[in-house]
Amino acid sequence: MQYASVGSLAYTERWQVLRDANGNPIDVDGVPGPDFGWVGSPLVTAYYTQNVPGSKIQGIEFEYDARPWTGGRIVGYASGLRTEITEDWITKWDYDPRSYFGLDFNQAADPKNERLKVNLKGNEMAVSPRFKVSMTFEHTFVSMNGKLAIVPWITAYWEDDSYLTIWNVDKHTDDMDFVILDQDIKYTDDKREAWSMFHAGVRAYWGKWAAEIYGYNLTDEVVQYWGGAISRCPRAA
Repeated sequence: MQYASVGSLAYTERWQVLRDANGNPIDVDGVPGPDFGWVGSPLVTAYYTQNVPGSKIQGIEFEYDARPWTGGRIVGYASGLRTEITEDWITKWDYDPRSYFGLDFNQAADPKNERLKVNLKGNEMAVSPRFKVSMTFEHTFVSMNGKLAIVPWITAYWEDDSYLTIWNVDKHTDDMDFVILDQDIKYTDDKREAWSMFHAGVRAYWGKWAAEIYGYNLTDEVVQYWGGAISRCPRAA
């Protein structure tokens, strides 16, 4: 497995005015005037791909297509999936480190910051729900002369909870020094709760012609397909 993320490819230090987390100059020696020192900062930040040291992905899927009555059809699938990072993956925490650890930009970007060191072994893969179920019911009505067929259908879909990123935030409340309270992590973490949707439509066939009217997400569910966080504010799409 491979994982893509934004990170620092190169790091440098610059001789500049020493400042605190709010950007104000720091008085180190007590002498009037600004104090200077070597300040680390990322030199090149890019979106790059890295290999997951080792992972296990196991699953099973059952597909069905049944016609239990004349004109009727039930089609769909059910699947089960288990994913796990099986080898030590020592890396730098990269899920909103500034807010989760109370750091300034330079501290959060510092690849040598031991506070951000994490082992992702045991985490689940992103967007890998353990169970999914989809079921479509349809029935075909044929006109008396056999030229027109009308097929109304409805689909029910359910998906188990899953993580939207590789970080699995709530699994690291004990081994990471988060400043966010454990009971508040659920408001900004990367976990997506189980969700369901319903779709429906009507297809019509006339000779060589076909037409369809359908509705997607009839109950107007709001489902998060991507997730992240910055400044304690969850981001989604």
